[in-house]
Amino acid sequence: MIFNFFKFRKSDTTGGDKSQVVAIPKNDHNIKSCDISSSARKTIETLQAKGYTAVVVGGAVRDLLLGEVPKDFDIATDATPEEIKQLFKRSRIIGRRFRLVHVYWGRDVLEISTFRAAIAGDQVAKFVKDDKGRILRDNVFGTQEEDALRRDFSVNALFYDPIKEIVEDFSGGYRDLLQKRLKIIGVPKVRFREDPVRLLRAIRFSAKLGLEIEKNTLSSMRHLKTLLLNVPSSRLFEEMLKIFFCGKAVSAVLLLQAEGLLQMLLPEAQKALKDDLGKKFLLLSLSKTDQRVEDGRSNSPSFVLAAILWSEVFVRWRQGLASGKRPFLALVQAIDKFYLSRNSRGLDIPKRIEMDIRKIWLMQARFLKTRGRSPHALLRALRFRAGYDFMLLRCEAGQEDQDTGFWWTEFLRSSYDDRLEMTGMVKKKQYNLQPRKQTVGR
Repeated sequence: MIFNFFKFRKSDTTGGDKSQVVAIPKNDHNIKSCDISSSARKTIETLQAKGYTAVVVGGAVRDLLLGEVPKDFDIATDATPEEIKQLFKRSRIIGRRFRLVHVYWGRDVLEISTFRAAIAGDQVAKFVKDDKGRILRDNVFGTQEEDALRRDFSVNALFYDPIKEIVEDFSGGYRDLLQKRLKIIGVPKVRFREDPVRLLRAIRFSAKLGLEIEKNTLSSMRHLKTLLLNVPSSRLFEEMLKIFFCGKAVSAVLLLQAEGLLQMLLPEAQKALKDDLGKKFLLLSLSKTDQRVEDGRSNSPSFVLAAILWSEVFVRWRQGLASGKRPFLALVQAIDKFYLSRNSRGLDIPKRIEMDIRKIWLMQARFLKTRGRSPHALLRALRFRAGYDFMLLRCEAGQEDQDTGFWWTEFLRSSYDDRLEMTGMVKKKQYNLQPRKQTVGR
């Protein structure tokens, strides 16, 4: 297949501002029309029947070429949002900076974008920017070729027509996939200024897909990484969650560390990686997250962030215990001091997530108490399952005595009467306790 691809290559795209389409026929790639969802095919057929160009684009094409199953199928077309909306009754136009259309087929939601214009070197100075140089507004409709050059990385700029069954490549993305290379399209310093979040996307794609970041792309990332400090906190937070849940979080976090981005965004994790016990716990928690992604299980942002930020709290907690304070009081004070010191640094975490993190952490002191009413009450606590899993991780990483984990695991498996015996509460009526159905889970 590699030799067949180069047979169709007409020119070597090196700059990103010039390209020549390479049409790769169905016999020379591994995508089949049936790999595309029926709703996406019907949408494309409808648009093409009306004379418009319509193709599957981006990550779906990339993943199919890599033999993966795409999460969704985005469509690109030369039809305007208003024209798209006229063709599909169940649709709506969204977006401010650049308008998109969501088309609804039952439970499927397809995102359709109109081809965007490319960035020409003499136009960059005219773009609307903020005082830090980040480009705020530059989007206009264009051709399919221009749209390809506007996309971030070459491997994300591939188009697939399920009717003709051809892959169209304007930027050398197919070649880069074959060579396991991640390359930004166009002039790196311009593209990263246009959207600094591409710095984090490069890290995620490199880790997730096993692609090596091309040297010019990597050099610009290192010089422009401080642009991330000017990105809206909500968008930065969402992009970091994508990194944690990409299925290769361990590799991604280590790559963030190597490129100096971890110190900027999560200095607590950077500090944890320099401590043997903290590093063991952090990497173990991230590997468990990766395993859950591979198994198709859900992950909790609160749990993952609790693990990433825990090391510094744990150090403060140990110091409080060493000074003779009771476990719960020492932990409360450690958490309070941590948040006071964190206000001026790192990634902003939404309050609702922060409250869940606090609950998971506070339970760690409560797990130490295994007599009386406390264990029974703890079972009914919000986020109990997350706190329990967190405690087991700490036992596995050597931060907590293994006996604590064994006791709680046995406690959860036991009957109500056995639980009373385990906690020294044999007489039910004396404490007026009633068995309660457990609903646990992250």
